[in-house]
Amino acid sequence: MEETSAEDGIDDWFIESLKICVVSVGAPGSELQVWKIGGDDSESDASDAVSSLQFADANVFVVCAENGDLSFHDTRVPSALQRASPGEQGTSTWCMGLKRGPSTCRVVRLSSSGQIIMSDWRDMSSPLHQAQLAVRHHAPCCDFMNVTLAPALSDHIAVSGFDGTVQVYDTTNWGPELKDQQPLFVHRGHVMSSGYDTDTSSTLVTTHVWHPWRPRTVLSAATDGSLHVWDWVDKRADKQ
Repeated sequence: MEETSAEDGIDDWFIESLKICVVSVGAPGSELQVWKIGGDDSESDASDAVSSLQFADANVFVVCAENGDLSFHDTRVPSALQRASPGEQGTSTWCMGLKRGPSTCRVVRLSSSGQIIMSDWRDMSSPLHQAQLAVRHHAPCCDFMNVTLAPALSDHIAVSGFDGTVQVYDTTNWGPELKDQQPLFVHRGHVMSSGYDTDTSSTLVTTHVWHPWRPRTVLSAATDGSLHVWDWVDKRADKQ
């Protein structure tokens, strides 16, 4: 990992390429930190493109490569680099989501084949949870593949980018072994608004995000230009 800096008067911005991302630190006018992630040891290094970059706090950011490798970076100590691999990678492309709270340090990786690996980033030696999700096919466009952890709800994730739906999963009872899991709720609004009630592949959800404090509110957008703000219902609670 290489670092350069320049006084440029720019607040903060990010450039994603095969091996370079640029992250500014501090107020406008402060130095820009330029991080070269992977590929700095030799020309033959086969590091993958960056698929996701998220900040864990003001100083630490996590990078997920398309091959599923995670790297943890601390801007205060540029040499303090940690890496974690998902194991058997195959031909899948991966992305990630993060959640950090007073008692939570979770990172979840999602593959284009629908595999989930959830870990505590304080101990990446073994996964907390693994699952094979109920997706019908590989993600058609990995640029839209997205996995997020609910900020105001424990042990829930949302997944999109495989078709015209957003799937919500409860990971409470998942274990470290890879097993098939079914969604708790599926938002099909983008499919229905496009006029295709049964063909979920006709429209593709491009992104989704949880509301920061309303626990069951999600925002999502799709390739047909639709933007939805929706609440989902836990039918298990209604049966109690």
